Amino acid sequence: MSRSFLTLPPEVVEQTLCNVRPMDVAAVSCTCKALFKLIYQNDSHIWRNLFLQLFDDPRRSGDKRLPYDWRGELQRRMRARNIILGQRNGQSIRGTSAHKHFSAIETIIRVAFSTGDFQTQLMSRSMDWVEDVMKNAHGAGYPLLSMMGTKTDDKLLIPFEYPISTSPSEPTSLRARLCVYSGLSYEDKEVILASPLNDNNLRVRSRALVYDLDRYNQASHWGPLSWDGRRTVDWQLLLAIVLVISLNVHDHVSYVEPCLHVFHPVGFPHHALTLPQVSRVEIRLTGPVSLGIGVVWCPSATIAPQVDTASRSTAIFQDADFVEGVHVLLLHLEFVGADLDAPESKLFPDRPLLHFSGSTLSEKGHAQGKVSGHVCMTPDREVQWTLQTDADDGPLWSSVGIQIGGVGSAMGVAGIWTRAIHGMEPPTGPFWTWRLD
Repeated sequence: MSRSFLTLPPEVVEQTLCNVRPMDVAAVSCTCKALFKLIYQNDSHIWRNLFLQLFDDPRRSGDKRLPYDWRGELQRRMRARNIILGQRNGQSIRGTSAHKHFSAIETIIRVAFSTGDFQTQLMSRSMDWVEDVMKNAHGAGYPLLSMMGTKTDDKLLIPFEYPISTSPSEPTSLRARLCVYSGLSYEDKEVILASPLNDNNLRVRSRALVYDLDRYNQASHWGPLSWDGRRTVDWQLLLAIVLVISLNVHDHVSYVEPCLHVFHPVGFPHHALTLPQVSRVEIRLTGPVSLGIGVVWCPSATIAPQVDTASRSTAIFQDADFVEGVHVLLLHLEFVGADLDAPESKLFPDRPLLHFSGSTLSEKGHAQGKVSGHVCMTPDREVQWTLQTDADDGPLWSSVGIQIGGVGSAMGVAGIWTRAIHGMEPPTGPFWTWRLD
């Protein structure tokens, strides 16, 4: 009489299933009632082992959900992967709704944020999985960043809505957020903007967003925040800031070459491949910090006021004479104290508003100016930095930025600098800071 798989001891069957791919386990469960019952029983042993094959242990990254839904979370992640890759059971699928596409992107982002603290020596299985999904999405001719099906040959489409709306759509914001996190490399592919207008120049479109002075007011806190006063991140603007800075640094600033790896592949928070050989940014919103930050400033002191914000004309940014000044400064920042009573601290009591002070440094390390500011959480759980630079005769510059990747991310802070006294004539421009030591 022939022997079946089920004649083996249950413990052996379980251990065997724990060492195969999740999709194969799902297929095996459909072969008979006995295996279905074994696989989908209340005991989470099989699903926990299947989960930990691919992802970091959530119990080590502070996930306090007990008991953890190993099966539900694994199924959710695999479903997102299949949607993004356009596959079901290895076969190409079409017609998936936009809602499911964006739910899948949200799941991928949650996976990235479920990893533990950034470590230079330890690899993250979760981040390896995320990067694999993104690479395969592009390699399969199914661009992850153009989920609505818009595709031009082998070019990625950056999801900018234009003209800019005071209420940008959630799908567009979500795609822009993923672009910021994933760290687009202009060296790998030609990147163009998905725009209803004819010109698809990446730098022109990015500049048009960044130097649109109408965006910076009290409601947006003079930074890359929403216009409605809710203090949530404007991801389209943040993406434009990152692109403007990275392209300018790539073109003009050879003396920061050792730091250029932050621009590509950059990446999601905490991943060991994000900043090799560089310590993570020590931003712990629960205690003192000591930061040494290198700052990339990309100001435009005379061009920005000429932007025609009414017609959204981009002609000035196509002019060959349009040149941005790129300045690399050094900052040394030290923790001053936490303000537990600040309104921002009430949002997340375990991550209160922190004050810091410091100085700008010359290339030789001599102090040149004083800096002060604070770090706090936004309502949408992002890390907001606010800095003020003082000259001898008073406040000079004000800067508001968002730490890309959240608490503990080594990717740095991107944002907008303006005059400290708002209401005066510009200049205004973007900046990006990152940790040097």
